Amino acid sequence: MREEKGAWQAAQILHRLAGAYGDPHWWPADSALEVLVGAVLTQSVRWQNVVTAIQRLKAYGPLSEAGLGQMPWPQLTACLRPTRFPNQKAKRLRALLEMIADGRGRTLADFFAADLDHRQALLSVSGVGAETADAILLYAGRSQAFPVDAYTRRIAQRLVGNVVPDHQLRHDTLSQVSSVDGLAQLHGLLVVHGQRHCQARPHCSGCPLAEICVSAELGQTA
Repeated sequence: MREEKGAWQAAQILHRLAGAYGDPHWWPADSALEVLVGAVLTQSVRWQNVVTAIQRLKAYGPLSEAGLGQMPWPQLTACLRPTRFPNQKAKRLRALLEMIADGRGRTLADFFAADLDHRQALLSVSGVGAETADAILLYAGRSQAFPVDAYTRRIAQRLVGNVVPDHQLRHDTLSQVSSVDGLAQLHGLLVVHGQRHCQARPHCSGCPLAEICVSAELGQTA
C-alpha cells in the first residue's frame, strides 16, 4: 500500500491505528435507539456526562421510542441535565422521534427499513447537523456513513498540512473504506488517537501516524 504525506489516506490510517490500538468497539450502546439518544446528547459535552444521562433515562423505564415520547417533560429534562442545555436537547430528541414516527407509529427499525433518503430526513430536524446524522446512520442504521468530528478535522489538518473541508473528508473516506465495520472502527480509532496523541498540543513521540504526517515532519507542536 503506497504511503505519502499530504493526503488523507483513510484505508492506510485505519490500518495503522488498528495496529496500534486494536478495535475500540465504538459506539458503546445497548441498542440502535440508545445510539440515537447518545448522538444527540453528546453535542458539546463529555461522553461520561452522556452515559450518566442515559443511565437516568433507563432508571426511569425501558428505553423505547414510545417511552421517550411519553415521558413527562420535567422528568425528561431532569434526566438530560448532565449533558448541558437539557431543554434544547430534549426538544431535539423529541423532534427526531416525531420525525421517525411520521404519524404512523414507526420505530427506529421501521424508519431505517423505509425507502427514503435517511440522511436528508435526519438533517431536516432542527439542530441535527451532519456529524449527528452520520453517527446515527453509521452506528444505529448500519449504513455507509462517516461522521466528521473535531478529532477527525484536527488529525486530517495535521496529516495533510491544510484544512480539509468536511465534505471532502467524508467523500474521500467513503471512497476508500467500503465496509460499515471499517468505517465504524476508523471513526472510533480517530477518537482514541485524538485523545492519546493528536491533542490540542500534539504528542508526536510514538505516534502511529507520524511517518505519514506533514505536521510531524515539520516538527510542529501546535
